[in-house]
Amino acid sequence: MSKNNASLHLRDMLAKEAARLIIENGIKDFGLAKRKAAKILKIKDICLLPRNSEIENNIIDRHMIFDEDSYLNNLNKMRNLALKIMNFFIEFSPRLVGPVFSGSATYNSPIEIHVFSDSLEDLIDILNKERIGFKNFQKRYKFHKKSKLIIPGFLFEIDNISINLMIFREKGEYNFPLSPIDKKPMKGITRNKLIKLLKEFSAGL
Repeated sequence: MSKNNASLHLRDMLAKEAARLIIENGIKDFGLAKRKAAKILKIKDICLLPRNSEIENNIIDRHMIFDEDSYLNNLNKMRNLALKIMNFFIEFSPRLVGPVFSGSATYNSPIEIHVFSDSLEDLIDILNKERIGFKNFQKRYKFHKKSKLIIPGFLFEIDNISINLMIFREKGEYNFPLSPIDKKPMKGITRNKLIKLLKEFSAGL
């Protein structure tokens, strides 16, 4: 095996091991999963550490290999719950982002939904109307030009699934944070596109 092929093989091993740790141990920090994987496999060369996107792909692959039916059913359940939440906040242009959107969700992944409003009170009124208990929540995001901001939100649970409802300004420069996976503007899906995705899943059963 050539040196280049050997490096690619070790990199792939690290990505697979990091994915296993994330799924089985509930690790949410990809960097931590990489370091633990490197320690387990006794690989010290940091140049061999895989990209986050490689780990994310391996998470999906591992789910499909070892528990496809359970994984797909759970993902469908989480996406349907996300749609229910998005329907509550339809006037605030909700977007589903993160692992539940990408398909790399594990069983303890939260549903992350971004809404756009300049009034927290309007959102609180909806939560109270739907009798959803919630806690104030904040999350730090990276944006373009290396800026970082703390974004407010609400944390709540439905059917033992955590939901992070993050609140961005209705019209603002900082509405599209960078993804921790690829450092590009975070991808997401609108309510209408999520409905289409769920219909496609149901049709494929």
